[in-house]
Amino acid sequence: MRNYLLKSGVIALTLLSWSGFTFAETKPPIISEPVIKNLGEGTSVDVTWSGSKVWVVAKQGTKINLYSGTSASDLAISKSFNLPDSSGVYPRITVSGNTIWVAYRDGNNLKLWRRDTSQSESIPGVDGSSPALGEDMVAWQGSDSNFTVYIRPLSGGQASEVKPGTPTGISRIYNGDVISNDYDLNFVPWGTVPALAGNLTVAQGQNGGTIGRFDNDASKEFKIFGNQISFSPRVAVSGDKIAVATWGSSGTGVRVATFSSSLVKQDPKKTIPPFAPGASFTAPTDGLPTDLGSLIVSIFLWSFRILGVVIFVRFFWAGFMWFTAAGNTGTIGQAQNIMRQAALGAFILFAAYLILFTILL
Repeated sequence: MRNYLLKSGVIALTLLSWSGFTFAETKPPIISEPVIKNLGEGTSVDVTWSGSKVWVVAKQGTKINLYSGTSASDLAISKSFNLPDSSGVYPRITVSGNTIWVAYRDGNNLKLWRRDTSQSESIPGVDGSSPALGEDMVAWQGSDSNFTVYIRPLSGGQASEVKPGTPTGISRIYNGDVISNDYDLNFVPWGTVPALAGNLTVAQGQNGGTIGRFDNDASKEFKIFGNQISFSPRVAVSGDKIAVATWGSSGTGVRVATFSSSLVKQDPKKTIPPFAPGASFTAPTDGLPTDLGSLIVSIFLWSFRILGVVIFVRFFWAGFMWFTAAGNTGTIGQAQNIMRQAALGAFILFAAYLILFTILL
């Protein structure tokens, strides 16, 4: 009876495998269940972690509001910056020197605030685009006709000119360089206006919501905020904790999600940035022609080698025919004719070689 059951089990498993059935291995979720909070109407958000708290900055009406909380669910206003009108936009936030820094545009001035001293600095002569914070630096575009990009330490000091900017502004600071919005806008095919944190990239979903991928890998993709309009998402990571902030048109508001994932990597040495600025790849040129004259010479030299091999084969074949002719005058004559043709070809080849190098010399 036991043998019968064993045989029946083997037959059943075989039939299942033939039918294409597989016993799927249960995989852990890519991210934990997100905690989401809507902070109300607003635009232009940014997010960071400091210690165990998540910090969010958003433009809401004529104020720049700074929120903090241990997760999205308990976010509350920590400070507000009053604006003379609704023109102040593009707030940015970062952590440097163990304190929170906030930057935003107020008219033609860049406002820079630090939480530990609650002091603000005003940098004049900026254009209408967003500043960038990162790597203990602040960057902005000037209001001149070249949109000159400047960078300096957050704590102060002389600003350095980096390069001419673009009308669309700057996006981020990477390895001391300032990256433009144009560069970042469409560098992933699965979303637009992406943002980076460690090995995580988030972007506007093409059908709404915010799409995220670890290591720019489609098998590690997730989506949050459903199909709601989610403009210019921003992302921050701390350990395995993740925060994403975005905003939308009227009715969708500023939204923040906090969650976790075991796939987060923060060490840049373990992460290949999918959008390394300035990366360029050139084809090897060692031994290859680099101008028209060298190309012509190379073509002739390779032709000489190939024709030389052909002439040698013809001579060899004619010799073989003559050797095996066994006195057959027809075969001998054919072999002699091949040899004459090969000799004429060798003469022409040698003459072409002399002419070519006479011209070159």
